[in-house]
Amino acid sequence: MFKKINLFLYKKPTTFSIKDLENLSGIKAHTIRIWEKRYNILVPERTTTNIRLYNFQNLQKLLNITLLYNSGIKISKLGKLSNNQIKAAVQKLADKKGDKYYFLDELKLSMFSYDQFKFQQTYNTILSEMSFREAFIDVFIPFLEVIGLLCLS
Repeated sequence: MFKKINLFLYKKPTTFSIKDLENLSGIKAHTIRIWEKRYNILVPERTTTNIRLYNFQNLQKLLNITLLYNSGIKISKLGKLSNNQIKAAVQKLADKKGDKYYFLDELKLSMFSYDQFKFQQTYNTILSEMSFREAFIDVFIPFLEVIGLLCLS
């Protein structure tokens, strides 16, 4: 049978590599570096060997920017927005339509923050706005692919 896993044995990740951000957002590491330089979108910490380390807020911001970028907003415009303006634009986009990318990002964020309530709320919203087939193909399968990529990292 299945062995029950105690999630509290696993430490919540507090830092992410650029490869982690690439796997989670779908934005290539090279592009993330360019966005950092040109638009000051993310400000990573650095190790003594100059390796970038990103915190949870960086991940959340990149996922929000990716959502807005994929909806057609130019990165040059996004680079000028404050964090609050980015969050407001994401919320406005999410309220306008049941966007599969928004749902996918919400599932990722709730997974990393171990927020069961947010995960359940997102899951319920997905099923209320999409058919099960659409939800499965457009949200759950990509979500499982992300989890698979994280296991390979």
